[in-house]
Amino acid sequence: MIDAFRRGCGFAVLTVMVVLASAPPLRAEDEPKEEKAVAKTPQEAFDQFKVAVKKKDKERFWTLLSKDSQKQVEEMAAMMSEASEDEKSDMAEKLGITLDELAKLSPKDLMLAVLFAADNAENLDEIEKSELADVKEDGDKAAGTRIENKGDKEEKKERAFFVKEDGEWKLDLAREMKEGHEGDDGGREEEEK
Repeated sequence: MIDAFRRGCGFAVLTVMVVLASAPPLRAEDEPKEEKAVAKTPQEAFDQFKVAVKKKDKERFWTLLSKDSQKQVEEMAAMMSEASEDEKSDMAEKLGITLDELAKLSPKDLMLAVLFAADNAENLDEIEKSELADVKEDGDKAAGTRIENKGDKEEKKERAFFVKEDGEWKLDLAREMKEGHEGDDGGREEEEK
């Protein structure tokens, strides 16, 4: 019986080896892919963004940002990489990585690491609890109001912008930052008094 089992196993192993040897090599496109939900509306983009934050899904978080937003985030990260050695050391410590690991991060990965760092948990929690209201679409652009519920505190309302790129709605944080800073003197007027 044991000999029959061994012969059977030998046959099975041989069969697998022949099948594998004769099969074409697997290519990346042959591997099963998880279908990502395409954000068909600004609301869906906003909801998927919140889910990505909650799950700490950095890749989906990134793909839900408009191309201009991604570019701006990378430019901000490039400025961070020009920080002093002491600042870099502090940043590495906050991120729980070494200076060598920090130096190897791409601008995208650096900003995602900073965003999802433990000391930013309160801000991420606010994103998860925020809501979107009064969305108005205008072609491939949209705007609405993001409402951040602060629990006991008053809710905070800010404009939220979206853009449709490659058939999917994305968050336009670059426009948010631009329009949020238009006419903003950065507090300089107050300092001059």
